[in-house]
Amino acid sequence: GKLELEASIAAYRRGTELMKHCQGLLADAEQQIRILENGELKAIDREVRGHGVSGELLFLGMGALATAVGVPRQAISFLAGYAFDVALGTLLGVVATVGGCVIAFSYARWFGRGLVAARFPDRVRRIDGFIHDNTFNMTVLMRLLPVGSHLVTNLAAGVANVRALPF
Repeated sequence: GKLELEASIAAYRRGTELMKHCQGLLADAEQQIRILENGELKAIDREVRGHGVSGELLFLGMGALATAVGVPRQAISFLAGYAFDVALGTLLGVVATVGGCVIAFSYARWFGRGLVAARFPDRVRRIDGFIHDNTFNMTVLMRLLPVGSHLVTNLAAGVANVRALPF
């Protein structure tokens, strides 16, 4: 009957949306690989690897800035693992990505909060309601989800009335 046809059309539309989403994710991954192949690793070799503390500090600063502007934390972690041994690479990758989260959160808190809250008060209230009472748990949950942008999470939390330390 008609209901089966409508359900089939809805399923087809949903499948098409998912396919477009996956194609976008694949294109992003391919772009990141192109970036890494076209000089990024050469720059890490030239400026970071084997340069001791100055290379580590350069990596931390650049990794934090890259994370703050939306470079996926996985790329920063990959580069940390490439440039340093496992233990130091893990530590520096985590510190760099957390630093980027703090930068994005702080930027949104100091510069974007008033503007966004004035223009989108209902959305900010929804974010507050979702995150505010269990900030740490909800942040961990959002960061573990395999979809979404952590840059958006950082900016949304900075604009909302979320406590900084648990975030």
